[in-house]
Amino acid sequence: MAPDEVLALGRMYRCLMKATKKKDLAKGARKYQLQVVIEVDEDGKYVAWCPALEACYTQGDTFEEAMENIRDVIAICIEERTSRSNGGDLRYPEVIGLRQVEVTI
Repeated sequence: MAPDEVLALGRMYRCLMKATKKKDLAKGARKYQLQVVIEVDEDGKYVAWCPALEACYTQGDTFEEAMENIRDVIAICIEERTSRSNGGDLRYPEVIGLRQVEVTI
């Protein structure tokens, strides 16, 4: 799925979530805590992805927009994943560090 398609799905999902939020909470919706990685690309866009979910990425013009979008995309990915299986363990892979390295070529 192309990044623009993921972004569009995220926006559609956000609208649906606003409409059904109270109903979902009444049903006992499950909360997830997942790590996300935010990077700035060469065009100045904020790119967000979730290492625990395959092909779970999005972007935004600001850090806040990227965070809002990745929450929506994560929800879509989890719903898709749980509809196909028991969901598995979403804690892994866990990002445990980020370092800069110097390489001489």
